[in-house]
Amino acid sequence: MSKRLLSALAFALVLVGLPSEASAAVIHVRPGPNALSRAIHRADPGDRLVIHGGRYREEIVVGKRLSLVAAAGDTPTIDATCDSLTAVDVSANGVLLRGLRVVGGTYYEVDSKFVGNVALRHIRMRDTCGNALYGVNVYRSGPVLVARSRASGFEDAGMYVGGISDGPVTLWRNTTFDNNRGILIEDVDPNTVRVGNNISRANDLPGLGQPSGIWLNAAAGVEVVG
Repeated sequence: MSKRLLSALAFALVLVGLPSEASAAVIHVRPGPNALSRAIHRADPGDRLVIHGGRYREEIVVGKRLSLVAAAGDTPTIDATCDSLTAVDVSANGVLLRGLRVVGGTYYEVDSKFVGNVALRHIRMRDTCGNALYGVNVYRSGPVLVARSRASGFEDAGMYVGGISDGPVTLWRNTTFDNNRGILIEDVDPNTVRVGNNISRANDLPGLGQPSGIWLNAAAGVEVVG
């Protein structure tokens, strides 16, 4: 790995302003009607939601600086049940998502727009509605880290990054497969996006352009490594 990429990754990790575990309250969440939405509502910025195994049939909006992490040994599922555009809407700075399975959005599974200091780690995204366009959407956001996550079955791209001018956005050690495009990056300024992933099995879906592993459109200064 290049020194430049190591430096970039370290920079991204430092900038992700996640809650301090020493000062954060820990809220345990278990499946039930709107259990996650209720927990987010009562949480204070900086709190940590520990999500236990099971299926959470709801769309959630993370509008506070929170950590949403899977309980040890569990892979909880957030399922928007194909009733909303987005399964998880990240609309605050300093959000961490880790160890979650996210399905059921009709357009995005995870949407991150106009925010920064966001980290998505070990997130598994799959189109279960039959027409979702993107697994994760990162738009006009930064810094953002997407690491060790997986996206499959999406009509446009497993991971989309666009409109970035105040990154960096780092996509690192993710896996995408069975998407029309593995990763789509467009309209970004120089030196804002860095990529190192495992991409396979691009699908030729009618009307959505040529299938590709990585599609760069008006993208300057993108570093593709490994």
